[in-house]
Amino acid sequence: MNARKSTDLRFLKKILTDDEISLVAGSGDPDAALWSMWACKEAAYKVIHKMDSGAAFLPRRWSVLPAYVPGMQHDVCSSYSGNGAAGRWASDVSGLVRIPGFHEMPFCLHVTRLYVHCIVSDNERALEETLWQADALPAAKKGNGSDPSSFVRSRLTAHLARLLRCSAREIEIIRTSVEGRLQPPEVHINSERAAIDISLSHDGDYTAYAFLFSATE
Repeated sequence: MNARKSTDLRFLKKILTDDEISLVAGSGDPDAALWSMWACKEAAYKVIHKMDSGAAFLPRRWSVLPAYVPGMQHDVCSSYSGNGAAGRWASDVSGLVRIPGFHEMPFCLHVTRLYVHCIVSDNERALEETLWQADALPAAKKGNGSDPSSFVRSRLTAHLARLLRCSAREIEIIRTSVEGRLQPPEVHINSERAAIDISLSHDGDYTAYAFLFSATE
């Protein structure tokens, strides 16, 4: 995670609400709190973009509303002690992303010492059924010559192949372009689009993917 960005008030005012800025300032781990909120908003935008490709990303206007962690008696943005995790967000945090003019979308956030990963859906059931994986880039793929996009696609393809009991060679991850704008990635199996909703991401030395087998008629 990028360190010390939580002290850049000008940056915070571009992406966080006033309440969120206060939460970051009062957190036991401000950087983790900041990037957790950013991950939630970025994941929410991916959901909205699939519904409306022309939707704007307006993080300053969106609110991240973390819920209380089961078994804990205080807000997840506060410093806590337990299992050697003092000063960090809980490893699994749930809550809502509130978007004016749209609706509240549930999220599940996973926070570690090295990365944060968030999954957002437009409904609770889909969120519960979503599968995901985060991976560190192999040493050979780090640095200027790395291709994290290729790596995360290969990891997702291998995961799907295991579940579908088919060859990874039968699966392709494709992004089409409409009027010069790349669309969300799609899964194609034997050249046919599959009813699988996916999301891919990478930042620094880490990649992540999430997928959901969509309901079909």
